[in-house]
Amino acid sequence: MTLRNNIKSAIRGLILRERGFAAELGVHAFQQARHPVATMRIALSEKCPLGTTGEELVVPLDTVILPFVMAHGSWEPHISDFIFNNAQPKSYTVIDVGANCGLLSRQILLSGISVHRLICFEPHRRNFACLKANLKQYDGVELYQCGLGARDIITTLYEDRLNHGHCSLDPRLIPESRRNSSQVELRNAMAFLPTLNIEGPIVWKSDTEGFDPEIVASVDHSLWSRVEVAAIEVWPARMDSIYTHTFLERACEFDHLEICGVGTLSPNELKALLGDPSVEHYDLLAARNRT
Repeated sequence: MTLRNNIKSAIRGLILRERGFAAELGVHAFQQARHPVATMRIALSEKCPLGTTGEELVVPLDTVILPFVMAHGSWEPHISDFIFNNAQPKSYTVIDVGANCGLLSRQILLSGISVHRLICFEPHRRNFACLKANLKQYDGVELYQCGLGARDIITTLYEDRLNHGHCSLDPRLIPESRRNSSQVELRNAMAFLPTLNIEGPIVWKSDTEGFDPEIVASVDHSLWSRVEVAAIEVWPARMDSIYTHTFLERACEFDHLEICGVGTLSPNELKALLGDPSVEHYDLLAARNRT
């Protein structure tokens, strides 16, 4: 209970110092694994990428996501900005794998691109509850409380108690002193995605803390070939070499590749980065048929 109270005190201190884009409305406790964690319901005090004045969000009570949202009124805006700047004037299906509490999906919906269908995957119980709360007002939204992978499996998901956006199937990515764990379901991407009858062009976002190459390599190519804009988190040091070749092939199908904060890169530069274990992680941004 002490850690949770310390986090709450830190967040309240932030709120008192600078209200920013949001004001606190209430704290809701959830019991998760061996440690009580909470979410905070906040109201937007002005229009921002996450909504308009007075709209509410439910955000995990942590020391990373919540302070950033309250100060800036957005989450990972470089991704939603890239998608907006590279989407064509057509209607998209957005697939969000590792949707967490839905902040980035919400920004994409509000960015101005045409989205007729949003499909989110999030296996974590508390994050999924936030996801439902934050996207409930939008049409065409489909939420699945599972992850994607190379096979159907029940496995262990590890969570950072201080950063609830930091959840991974790899325990090495999270310090043991801050680690919670829970059992979650993964579905075989190759088999499951076709059952959703996804038509037309696709925007793809995945953020699964080290397992994105496996997921991308496991998607049927007839679907992947229709992904026109993608944002994929990559952890070279944690990549399974089984999937590296297929992932590289699929990434290099795009006309434009870049890494946020670094700039554009060639297929050969991407190949070198994928093989460099000294590189921790980065967001790979890709666009097809870029004009």
